[in-house]
Amino acid sequence: MNRANERVLVFSAIALVILMGVSCYAALKKLERIAQVTERMDARLEHAMDAAAPVGHAAVEKGVQALNEVDAKELGKSATNGAKQIGAAAKERALELMKRTKKDNPDQE
Repeated sequence: MNRANERVLVFSAIALVILMGVSCYAALKKLERIAQVTERMDARLEHAMDAAAPVGHAAVEKGVQALNEVDAKELGKSATNGAKQIGAAAKERALELMKRTKKDNPDQE
């Protein structure tokens, strides 16, 4: 191999190493920027959570208080009565529909 080719190869190798160094430096800068943005967002989220914590605790306390005040027997009676009323209303509607159908088609039984 002659001297000119060796010089070109050496120059190419040096240029390649320099380009790789510059690329790594740019990648590290980008990663540093991503880390900064992530830390800033984490701080904002933590601040928001700290600000909202009293509201959340108050809501939980109100919910627990409301559950403690619920009378299970009364709630069960209420649900049973509601189901009975729905059943009675459905029965009435079915009977009305049957009467109407019978009126419209007297020859069918």
